[in-house]
Amino acid sequence: MRIVGRDKLEVRGQFPEPSANYCFRQSLHACGLPVAVVSPLRARRFAQAAGQMAKTDPLDASLLAWLGQVMGPEVTEPLGEEQLQLTDLCRARSKLAAYVNANREYEASEAVAVTAHMIEQFEQQIARLEDAIRTPIANNPEFARRARILQSIKGFGAVTAAVLCAEIPELGTIDRHAAAALAGLAPYPDDSGNRRGQRYIKGGRMLPHNILYMAATSAIKFNPDMKSFKDQLIGRGKVHKVALTAVMRKLVILANVLVRYDRNWTAIAPEPGVG
Repeated sequence: MRIVGRDKLEVRGQFPEPSANYCFRQSLHACGLPVAVVSPLRARRFAQAAGQMAKTDPLDASLLAWLGQVMGPEVTEPLGEEQLQLTDLCRARSKLAAYVNANREYEASEAVAVTAHMIEQFEQQIARLEDAIRTPIANNPEFARRARILQSIKGFGAVTAAVLCAEIPELGTIDRHAAAALAGLAPYPDDSGNRRGQRYIKGGRMLPHNILYMAATSAIKFNPDMKSFKDQLIGRGKVHKVALTAVMRKLVILANVLVRYDRNWTAIAPEPGVG
């Protein structure tokens, strides 16, 4: 926690944040204090831009107070209990799934029996978490609406829908550029004078980015529109990774539009003005 100005506090935490940070934020909100959550990288870059290379608690406090006064970070609204529950469940599942995927390569080694047993146990826990994820979605009409819309998109399953509900609750209320940026899929320019540099994606929220990667790999197999879009990019000389990133961006923008207009995805686009 850092003081930002006179009546405002700022919480520093890595993204994705641990549950303890969420609880801390909720406690501050309950006390009537507005809270702004900023990336620690952003805070550190601000200190470097100010010429402050040293890092101590007193220096951090003064620099964060200065950041709050100069930048005026937007207040982060408190999260509901069901939002917190869904977020925790999705992140717990993601950690277990990452462990399983990272250890599958060892199944053919001399430790095959031990590794296979551990993977089996984790897969059981993943299945339990996926069952638990259904509860906050079923209990929250808005989550249920969003999940229904998102799962109508070819390539999006129940887990993808849950992660997007949990990690990008802004879907449907923001423009296409913000949706891409939140998922870490917005290409940023790197130009200077007559030089037009390579565009790179950066930042964003890690878990939605990762789940959209899996969704995109599925979509280019089972969604003809996305496959055609990816093939067109490849035909124009784009490498596979760039084309797949473009599919990811297209998917999150599509999800944002469908949630905004409360409309399921269909293979045939609706007439202009419909919906």
